[in-house]
Amino acid sequence: MGRKSRSKKAKSQNKNEIEVVEFHDPLKVRRQKALERERERKEQRDDQRDKETVPDAKSLTHEIFRFAVKGMMAGQEKTEAKTALALSLGAKLPKQKPINYKEKMKQVQEQKRKEREEKKLAAQNKGLGPVKVFSIASNNLSLKRMVREKQKKKRGLIRKPNDVRGMKYQAGQFKDGVLRVKKRNLK
Repeated sequence: MGRKSRSKKAKSQNKNEIEVVEFHDPLKVRRQKALERERERKEQRDDQRDKETVPDAKSLTHEIFRFAVKGMMAGQEKTEAKTALALSLGAKLPKQKPINYKEKMKQVQEQKRKEREEKKLAAQNKGLGPVKVFSIASNNLSLKRMVREKQKKKRGLIRKPNDVRGMKYQAGQFKDGVLRVKKRNLK
């Protein structure tokens, strides 16, 4: 009987005491630890950035240029500055607007004419007197003559791709995978 009374006492004491069980989800625990590690890393990075207070010259000039583009420039200047900034960072040049070939040739001729005039003025200012500058437009006939003479010279030097210098080794011509033979070449 003594034993039974002891067990009843132990049971009565257990009824008065409440046992609390906490459940910790292992996935949530891992996530919390990972977040804490990430926060620590960020703090370390921020501390390192704070220590490095001396920026290099390249980044300074870049920041100044960006500030100037944002605040002070306006309109056309701003777009040009933005393209210059993009080019300095490694972007490709913007495509040029297409121009008609005849108009482009007129522009080129006009530019060459201005350069010739500038050369003449510079030579006259130096005291060399009038200087003759070669002009394609004024010597058009002589230019055509020169081109014809060059073509005549080339005709003698140009050889056919299937010819061997000094001898003929086959009758006819080999063209497009077919040997083309004329009757006069067979005689």
